[in-house]
Amino acid sequence: MAGGLEVEVKLWVDDLAQSRNGLVATKALLDEMGASLIHPREFEDNLAFDFPDRSIIRVGSLLRVRILARGTLLTFKGPVTPLAELASFKARHETELTIPFDETEALLAIIRGLGMETVFRYQKYRTSYDWKGLHVLLDETPIGIYLELEGDRAMIEAGAKRLGYRPEDFITRSYRDLYLEQLDHGGEGLQGSGSREAMLFA
Repeated sequence: MAGGLEVEVKLWVDDLAQSRNGLVATKALLDEMGASLIHPREFEDNLAFDFPDRSIIRVGSLLRVRILARGTLLTFKGPVTPLAELASFKARHETELTIPFDETEALLAIIRGLGMETVFRYQKYRTSYDWKGLHVLLDETPIGIYLELEGDRAMIEAGAKRLGYRPEDFITRSYRDLYLEQLDHGGEGLQGSGSREAMLFA
């Protein structure tokens, strides 16, 4: 089990139409920086759960099950921490537990047995790197390509600068929020259904 204060930002890399170019260029830059590959590209299926009264979401928290071929992660994230020195970052306390993949259905049965239901489902492909202790996560999502930088403030700023980004480029919204914004502007994502409950690949 792991836990602590998670500090992160997202950086927009490319839209879907140009995703190949963005991926190639970003991977080349990470290699040039000397970033180490931690996990090769892997598919994630993410399920966010809440009670019918949405008591978890209403306080700004998240209960998520992330299903990977190498195992399943149960994560609880508390509300965003309102620290003035972290105003341009997303900071929240996180507790995470890894369970074997073959116990995923039992975990889901327990959560649903407690009266919770899936309130949002989203998928992505993630490639994980480390750069001088900074977690650099390259995400391919149905709404485009993003980088997530996780670490302390100084390392996030240094990593972003080395990747060619400025603090004004930092994104603190969740993938769910970014997806809903796209729907509100007339987009449908790759799923094509315009569903507000799921951001899925076709």
